Amino acid sequence: MLRSPGQDGPVTMYTVHTSRYVYHVNMTSAPRSYHHGDLARALVDTGFAIARTEGPAGVSLRRIAKELGVTPMAAYRHFPSADALMTVVAQRAREEFARTLAARPAVTEGAPLDRLRALGGAYVETALGDPALFAAAFLPVAVAPPEPDSPSGWELYRAVLPATDPATLQAQFTFAWSTVHGLAVLLGSGRYSAAERERRLASTLDLIESAIVHGPSSRAPAADD
Repeated sequence: MLRSPGQDGPVTMYTVHTSRYVYHVNMTSAPRSYHHGDLARALVDTGFAIARTEGPAGVSLRRIAKELGVTPMAAYRHFPSADALMTVVAQRAREEFARTLAARPAVTEGAPLDRLRALGGAYVETALGDPALFAAAFLPVAVAPPEPDSPSGWELYRAVLPATDPATLQAQFTFAWSTVHGLAVLLGSGRYSAAERERRLASTLDLIESAIVHGPSSRAPAADD
């Protein structure tokens, strides 16, 4: 029989449901201030909030636990490692980033190539406009999330890319995404004026569209030995 946290008795395993994930948790000595299932969600919510306000440098398992008034060991009862928690925090940020892109009508309405260009522009503009969210979305972590992002950048790009076979579609997605991501990092470095950022964004979006429409150029023949 399940016992409330703090009651005497054998170790009890409790299944905690966050909004998307299920974690099997030892609840025997979990904090009394949380109902079953609340702490796992609170850990992610708090990590996301810190990342949004302070950037990823302020996010750590100890800091999140301190903000909630619980011990780090309480957090480890819900997540097997600090990386596991950081992975879900980063995923939460990526999903928020994707929702921000999808909220733009130009990204979801119109001809596919127009939407492709709008998506690339929205990606860079959102990254520059909300650098804390952008940085949090790509926290360096060593473990993969339990489930794919939802919504995701892949879903947005898949809807506008022209390829039909999986290999080409994946290649187009990787090219388009990595190009705008790298450009966002470069333009966010503070090295360029607003006018120069606009020019570089426009020329990069032209290049992405041309490469995807026309495909890779033929490689030069190898030189004779």
